[in-house]
Amino acid sequence: MLRYRKKQKNPRFLYLLFEVVIIVLGVYLGFQIEDWSEDKKEQSIEKQYLDYLLIDLDRDILLMEKSFINRYDKKIKGLELAKNYALGKTKPKDKKKFISDIGYGAVFSSGIPSVYSGTYNELVNSGNLRLIKNSSLRKEISAYYSYIEQTIRSQEKSFSGYLTVMNSLRPFDLNNPSYISPSDQKILLKNIKKISFIKTINLEITFANSIVNNAKKIKNNAYNLKAHINQQINSINN
Repeated sequence: MLRYRKKQKNPRFLYLLFEVVIIVLGVYLGFQIEDWSEDKKEQSIEKQYLDYLLIDLDRDILLMEKSFINRYDKKIKGLELAKNYALGKTKPKDKKKFISDIGYGAVFSSGIPSVYSGTYNELVNSGNLRLIKNSSLRKEISAYYSYIEQTIRSQEKSFSGYLTVMNSLRPFDLNNPSYISPSDQKILLKNIKKISFIKTINLEITFANSIVNNAKKIKNNAYNLKAHINQQINSINN
């Protein structure tokens, strides 16, 4: 009789054990589904940030090309024209055109002002940079903007003052950039031949070379970063 009762308890025990296993498994699966859902959500946000970074990088590339790289040759030509005149190697036939040409030597005299860093700033300020799961990519993104920040800071020590000198010798009107009065023409052409102005021209040429080299490096870095971002986006999609 005692043996019979013990045997009757076993099915009950197995049933309770089965219930416990089911409950534990359910809780475990619940956490797994919740983690999976959270991962998918973070991946979606990560992809959105990466897409915005690509847009910013395209804008940076265009900025480097249009504002600096594509204008470099004409700028140097204007500066060398001014220097040759100062050294007595050339005499302008058309004074207005000559002054306009040497005035072009002042383009991007303020250096690289900034880039399109809105998305990166949002990532840093919000703490969402951690959402970029690929640590190498995360470091590359930070390095890209860090290099630009260092470039902007360092260029301030190298301003030649060419733009300031040109504007001090003749007033500049954005609505009529080619205009210069006869009296200002004389003042400008006379002061160009001073040794101080020749030094300013040399400083501006040096500055222009540095800025364009930095612009080319930023452009190249942007292309490389774009390629790695696209790789990460493909890995998310797959």
